[in-house]
This record gives sequence, C-alpha cells and structure tokens, in this order.
Amino acid sequence: MTKFTYVKYTGQYGKEEFGRIKGEFNPDHKFQSYSVFNTITRSKMEVPALHIKVLTLKESTEIQKQEKSKLDERQKERQKGHSEIVSEYWVGNIGRALFVFDKTIQSSDAASVTLFSYSLDEPVKLDKIIVKARIEEAKGPEIEDPLKRFKNWKKFHSSSLKTINNQPGPPTLKLIQTLQGGLIKAYWGRKAHCYNCCKSLTGTRGNLCHDCFWITCSCGACGCGFSRGY
Repeated sequence: MTKFTYVKYTGQYGKEEFGRIKGEFNPDHKFQSYSVFNTITRSKMEVPALHIKVLTLKESTEIQKQEKSKLDERQKERQKGHSEIVSEYWVGNIGRALFVFDKTIQSSDAASVTLFSYSLDEPVKLDKIIVKARIEEAKGPEIEDPLKRFKNWKKFHSSSLKTINNQPGPPTLKLIQTLQGGLIKAYWGRKAHCYNCCKSLTGTRGNLCHDCFWITCSCGACGCGFSRGY
C-alpha cells in the first residue's frame, strides 16, 4: 500500500496550501523538490523542500476528512449524471464522440435513448443500458458547437425524427467501438468516392449506413458490399 505524507506548502502566489507526497519527506534535503498533490484541487506542483512542512497527525486527519468529503461529492455528481439525464439539453461524450440529450426527442421505446450525434449531425437511437454505462458529461467550450448543431437540426430538420425513432437504430456497441477507434471523426462533410459507380460522395445527414458506417451512394453501394477486388 502506498504511503503518503501530508504536508503544508507554499503554492502559487505565495498562498499556503495543503497536499500530500508519496513516501517519506526528508527536511534535510533542503534543495530537493517534491511532487505535491493537492487533494482539494486535484492538481500537482513541484515544491522545494524549503517550502514544505509536515503536518501533525491531527492536521493530517483533518485533511484526509476533507479529501474524502470531496471524493464523495464527485462520486455523487457522477452517479447523478449516470442515473438520470434530466436537463433540457445535456452534452455527453463516449470516447471521442459527443452526443446531445434532449428529453423531447425520445421515442416510446423504454429500452432505448435517442441522442443527437455530433459526428453524424443527426439523432441516433441507441441501447439505453449500454449508453448509461459509458457516457460521461462533457463540459467547457467543447459542448458549444454540438449544441449549435443540435439546435439547427431541431429547427430545420426535425421532421426526420419520427422515422429515426420508428426504425431500429445502429448496433450500439459497434457504433461506439467505431467512434472510439477514430473511424468516424467528422462524418458531416466527409469526402469519398463510390467504389461501384465512381461517383464523388459527401457525408450528409441521413446517408450513413448503420451496418458498416460508410457513406451510402445513390446507386445503393456502401461498405457492406465492398471487397478488395474493386
């Protein structure tokens, strides 16, 4: 089991902070630097031994209590996010893929969840249990563009929702694995050509094959029928 030494140290801008270092702290090594982990901010900082002071047992116990309290809060937040997605718009990510949840676009199928896929620029109906086990809340600037795309779809293209919700969605695990492997990055606007009729193809809303995740050509060809002989 890893042993930690809880310490008081001088942080950024001369501010007194608390954290922990792995192993023992030797105050005699005055010019040695230690990697101090701040248990509250969850950040690391290299600190010279001169600016570190070992806490008493009582102080260490108090810091550990604060640390446990913070961890419990974070765990509750994660569980809340995984158990029910209740906000009007909620952005989450599964691996590299971003999705938008909106309760107003859900189907009557209790076993599925309909999410707007940022990569595909349209909603997809997925297995709810699988999604809940893998999706994490996305935060920061990265959620802005997916929300814009979703609102644009909802305003101008939501007539396709009935068809999406009435049909089986793509195989959820297969889609997730494809996204995590980087095979589908930005489907919208992706350029390709048809191996069957040599027509130029562009990834647009609704022309993705849900079995092979290739662009479907107007001639009907997609990756399902491709072989190295072409």
